[in-house]
Formats: sequence, C-alpha cells, structure tokens
Amino acid sequence: GFFPSIAVGWRISEEEFFPKGIALNNLKLRVSYGGTGNIYQGTTSYMTASTGTTNRYTKQPMAKVESPANPNLKWEKTSTINVGIDFSLFDHRLRGSVDWYNKKGSDIFSQKTLEPTKGFSSMNMNMADMTNNGVEMIVSSDLFRAKKEGGFTWTASLTASYDKNKIT
Repeated sequence: GFFPSIAVGWRISEEEFFPKGIALNNLKLRVSYGGTGNIYQGTTSYMTASTGTTNRYTKQPMAKVESPANPNLKWEKTSTINVGIDFSLFDHRLRGSVDWYNKKGSDIFSQKTLEPTKGFSSMNMNMADMTNNGVEMIVSSDLFRAKKEGGFTWTASLTASYDKNKIT
C-alpha cells in the first residue's frame, strides 16, 4: 500500500514581528495530514488450507480449508488531519498544547455472518467506515524549579480530551 503524509510547523515566536519581552515565550502552529494502512493478518484474498494430517478413518492424507477466498479484500485505510498550537509562558514555566483532529477510517475489517450453504459461518471482510474527531489539551507548570541542574523540580500536568466517533 501507499500511504503518504506531510507535516508543517511555524514557530511564530521566532519571527521578527513577534513582540519580545512579553510573557509569551514560545508560540508554534502545526498542521499535519497522514495516511496509514492495515491488512488483517488472519485472512487473505486466496482460499487457505492446511495439509499434512491424516484422516483417522481412511488413513489417507487430507487437507482442511482454513478460510474461504476473499477476492474483494482491501487495505483498511485511515487518514488523519491534525491542527495544533504549542505555547509557553513565563520563562517556560507554564506550557501546553491544544490539538484538533479529524480521523477517517475506511474499509474497516469486521466479521460478517455468512449463510450456512457457504461452508463457513463467518469471514473477515472490509465492511465499515468510521470518523473520529476531537480536541486534546495538555497544560504543564513547573511549580518549583531547581536553581541548579540536578536539583529538585516539581512539575504538574493536566490533560483533557474530547472525542466523538461515528460509524458511517
């Protein structure tokens, strides 16, 4: 499979127009898009069988069909768009990030019940699409910062997220 991705970031706080000497030390905007793929390892587009066993009644070699052919099997695909902002304030004592994402999955694998005349009760197929979108936030603060390297530092963090998913 081919699953491209791209990401860009802009550290706004490094630009000449960004005011210096204010409480905001760092400001960065990030945008990314990427795709991933997954192929279910338990099935294939070809019928599979195992051999090497002997029928206990006839004493003849035999083969056992393990899974039916699925010529329509495809990669399960996921594409994600992410927009985020990173910041730090007060000599980097308070820092955090906020991210918004939209994730779309297609051709998601699922077990499909088959009619009994097929010879199998079920098989894995590409059967579903799903969307996830939400917001993630993290804020950290150095409550106590060591005066010299290796000294005692106390940092507290808060993480929050909201996610909504829907089978489409």
